[in-house]
Amino acid sequence: MRFGDTLFILGSVITFAFALFNMVESRAHWKDYANAEREDRIEFWETLMFFLAGCVFLAGSIFYWPGIFAWWYQGQTETYINDAEEHGEGVGAYCFVSGSTLFLIASMFNAIGLGMNKEEAEENRISVITHYIHVVALMCSQCGSVLFVAGSLMYRPGVGGSCADYNARYEGAAQVGEVAAAHACVSTGTFGTNLYIYGSVLYLIESLLGFVNSILKGSYLADDDKVGHKTVEEEVELGTELMDES
Repeated sequence: MRFGDTLFILGSVITFAFALFNMVESRAHWKDYANAEREDRIEFWETLMFFLAGCVFLAGSIFYWPGIFAWWYQGQTETYINDAEEHGEGVGAYCFVSGSTLFLIASMFNAIGLGMNKEEAEENRISVITHYIHVVALMCSQCGSVLFVAGSLMYRPGVGGSCADYNARYEGAAQVGEVAAAHACVSTGTFGTNLYIYGSVLYLIESLLGFVNSILKGSYLADDDKVGHKTVEEEVELGTELMDES
């Protein structure tokens, strides 16, 4: 469990570190342009949500660190430590819910930015391909964030974590002449973990699709008229032209 929590904390640190870098880069990109593309500002809010989500997930995972409450409340009674641990896990679960919701909001900003970018109407075949790759990636991130929200709710201490071996309708007369019913019960913790795994797979797919899009845009779309696809010198020149025209 300690190893898994360490990996979770490491993932949270990587998430908000990269989001912070992208947020600063996005802000620096459009702040010098009076008429910068609106999707650049939307991208800033999207990366801001990812940054905040990484911070919240990091805080939440600390509450699940094995033995942290026994260390923090040394000298207290076992009952006091157990109560503190249950309360801390509840706070951690709500941190996970909040972080997952921020992921969902980030995907909303991503969708807004996609709606502003009408690449599907362009004649450039690569632009059309990258647009629809972005659509699939957006679907993965939205579904992944929803699974994260649902999975996070399963970690709340108030949610039951155990159940009977068999459902009552499979007992007694209903079992006469029938093969014994299989164990159909799944604890809330296990169910929440499964949702997290499925959501993580979707986010992995979304990241790989984004990587493919970056390669395609960098290789084939560097000569279009968009500010973000230029070198620094070309961007400054284009920004000056936009300001002169305004």
